[in-house]
Amino acid sequence: MGRRTGIRGSGEVDHGEYSDDPFATSGRPLVHCANCQTPLATGESSCPVCGAIPAPGAIRQFPSFGPLAGFFGRTWRWWAGIVVVAMCCGGGSWVVLRDPLTPEQVVYRYFEALADRDADEARSYLVRGPDEDIETVLLDDRTLEHEDYTPPKHLKIKELVPEENRLRATMQVTYQVAGAAYGREFQFTRDYVRQSWRIHRGWASLPANTRTSYPLVIAGTFVPKSEFGYVPAFPGAYVVRLAPNPLVEAEPVTVVAGTDVAPALHVRPRGDG
Repeated sequence: MGRRTGIRGSGEVDHGEYSDDPFATSGRPLVHCANCQTPLATGESSCPVCGAIPAPGAIRQFPSFGPLAGFFGRTWRWWAGIVVVAMCCGGGSWVVLRDPLTPEQVVYRYFEALADRDADEARSYLVRGPDEDIETVLLDDRTLEHEDYTPPKHLKIKELVPEENRLRATMQVTYQVAGAAYGREFQFTRDYVRQSWRIHRGWASLPANTRTSYPLVIAGTFVPKSEFGYVPAFPGAYVVRLAPNPLVEAEPVTVVAGTDVAPALHVRPRGDG
């Protein structure tokens, strides 16, 4: 390694370190215009592209990496901009293209998210109708993480029937909740063939015979009386309790979302035993 210097105008310009590497262009670093980064031939008094006249000692140096060095030297701002845009579009991370998820992968990941009590992950595999407005009070981490919620287990896919347009599919599954077996039909949808599938309305409703005229606490979540019976819930078992009330009481019951039969919540005056 050594240093080369040259004379441009009345000032001495330091060309920086040079290498004896035979693969380096001309055996030394290229000199570029400080204004537009165009490579300058030795002895040029002005830039052939922008016409700038470099001041003594003001020429910026870029190391040479072969014949493309000048190109990358001039366009580094473009490359930096492309990288920034790509990272922003990817939410601050590199964008990774992946194959779309199949219905089998989606339903297994959905039930894995429920087993992990991760409501955000579980909701990411669901989709509702464009005009459908639902109450999500029970579709959150607080409910799934509560000890009064029991997630489903032992998922098995019985049958998958895709439609001819390849944008809709129906799946029959079985799973267990608290030791009992249940069956369920899931509808899958997507907007185009290369899109991952999602479950249309993959939630369920709690049994109607637990409705009362009093507010309830379901798996630790307070549910007003006007909403109970219409609030969607993830598959699984929920302990339903009467909200604290100075006049009435009831023994808690366990209900399974998506079923029609469940123990009724018997409300009685407080102290009647």
